[in-house]
Amino acid sequence: MSKDNSASVVPNSPTVIASEEPTNTPTPSGLSVVHVLPAIAFPVIGVVLYILGMPDSDILPFLLGCAGIGVMVTITVTGGRRLATAAAHAVLALTSTK
Repeated sequence: MSKDNSASVVPNSPTVIASEEPTNTPTPSGLSVVHVLPAIAFPVIGVVLYILGMPDSDILPFLLGCAGIGVMVTITVTGGRRLATAAAHAVLALTSTK
């Protein structure tokens, strides 16, 4: 009688289970370029505006406005439309003068 070696187990070999296959999905807790770029770009833009002669009192509100627009676009694109609508109403309520 012949022995079937096709299903033999190799000692000390790792067992791979189908559910443990590696995936290429990014982890939500990791930093990416999207998180780091504004922290680098905004101070650089502020310095460039200062060198070009923009008054100090106008640089910070300008950069905060740009950051606010970026945050609102990010919230809207990622599916937070209710939060974006609530934030837009809050901004309109704060800026409206009666």
